[in-house]
Amino acid sequence: MKTLLELEKERKLILSKFFSYRIFVTFIIFVFIFYFLYEIFTEVPLNTQFGFIKGKNLGQILALMLSLIIAYIFYHNLFFYFAKKEKSEFAKKYKKFYLEIYFNSLGFKYEMNNHINLFYIMQSRLFFSITEQFGNDLVSGEIDGVKFSFSDLNLIGKDSFFNPVTMEQESVEIRFFKGIFFMADFNKKIESKTFVLAKGKPHDPVAKQFIVDNAEFNELFRVYTTDIQNAMYILSPALMEAIIKLAKYMRVPIGLSFVDGRIYIKINRGIDSFEPDIHKNIVSKKLDKKIKADLDGMFDIIRILKLTKIYS
Repeated sequence: MKTLLELEKERKLILSKFFSYRIFVTFIIFVFIFYFLYEIFTEVPLNTQFGFIKGKNLGQILALMLSLIIAYIFYHNLFFYFAKKEKSEFAKKYKKFYLEIYFNSLGFKYEMNNHINLFYIMQSRLFFSITEQFGNDLVSGEIDGVKFSFSDLNLIGKDSFFNPVTMEQESVEIRFFKGIFFMADFNKKIESKTFVLAKGKPHDPVAKQFIVDNAEFNELFRVYTTDIQNAMYILSPALMEAIIKLAKYMRVPIGLSFVDGRIYIKINRGIDSFEPDIHKNIVSKKLDKKIKADLDGMFDIIRILKLTKIYS
């Protein structure tokens, strides 16, 4: 295993190696775009005026400003294009050095190249029509007597649309979920199926919507269940407040299901969590602050929801 200083040296080498590439390609892009826009904007009528700038000068300034903005956007994105492989390798080494040791110290199991099994993904009833799934950073363990697992997850599915050119119905693959998928065991078997969704409807024809006795909860979520009495038992005032707190903490759409004795949570963040920032110095004995916050958020789910108390 690489030492911390060796890993930091590798991080700096990646940044310096691709810096010249970014500068060169950005310059070429700037020249091309400026020439293209210059030809367009210099055709601005001479009587066109903005403040004290008018006519051809206005066109030249617009071309320059737009070219600089576009070049700036390219500059900040080209690194991820050029250094994709190196960045991925660095992330693996970082996780091996930090995350694996961190999780082991907490008594949890960490599998960098694994994710929650498709069986549980489908059992949650939170997704459907999955054609491909992949993910990483599977963490599993037990907190306060509650067994849990979570991982990064990407789900690909098919969507259909009418093509006016071919006059036929066609399908296209889309990534409809990229985020964290969490599951934990109940202490008590619950036979009904209950869904708490910020968006959409459950893919269960038997589940019916009902309004809970919490105005803020009703604003954030819609509740569907196959057994209203059972759902009212599950969604106690304490649990609803905990779910509200979780939604505010994550600040992205979340969905929960209570199925077959487990709670499932999907958090569609649109990013890969637990990834190191290659632009930040890593010479520290502590985890990256962002990663630490993400992990604490996952562990807090169990404590916030108070599973052991609510379902005992």
